[in-house]
Amino acid sequence: MKKICLFLGSFLMFVGLVCSSVAYAQHWKNSGDSFINNGLTPAEEARIKQQASQVLQMGLKYYFEKNPLVWNYLSAYSKQAISLQIAQSLISSGAVRGNAREVSYMVEKELSNTSSDFAKKCWATMQYGATAHPYYRNGQIILSDFRIGVNKEKNVMFNYTKGTNTQGYYAVVKEGNAYKLDLISSIQASINTDNGYER
Repeated sequence: MKKICLFLGSFLMFVGLVCSSVAYAQHWKNSGDSFINNGLTPAEEARIKQQASQVLQMGLKYYFEKNPLVWNYLSAYSKQAISLQIAQSLISSGAVRGNAREVSYMVEKELSNTSSDFAKKCWATMQYGATAHPYYRNGQIILSDFRIGVNKEKNVMFNYTKGTNTQGYYAVVKEGNAYKLDLISSIQASINTDNGYER
């Protein structure tokens, strides 16, 4: 009986995921390709992305050289969760204006283009949290903690300190036919959205 219940539960979850994915894709298709913003010019928006690039060069050195397509290995849930958290940070900082879900669709599309600067800088900051741990399931990494911030001056900034424990940046690395989590840097990241500085 227990196995039947588990099977039915799993099946219903699968059906729900398929239905939500179809609706999500259609919604995304109708959402457009550019950010909803509060008056930022394209040049100002580009400046924010460029600053993200400069701040996260250290993360990229480890991430992109080792696994440039890590985003493609994430689960759909992880991609949505990451995109939503970025969207919420951008909205709360005043860098963009709009519904968090709507903005997250745009963020996810940008992140899915792994050749874009924005994508390279944003997903390079996936962080192993002290209370929100990523875990490995069915060949995919499930991230439960992601942090990005934009300060009041609309500068993307991260504070980082070197650490020696297991907190840091993770990538998904393929070994044979399997994927595993790989700690590629023990640099820890946190965000200061009030005054923003790099140390």
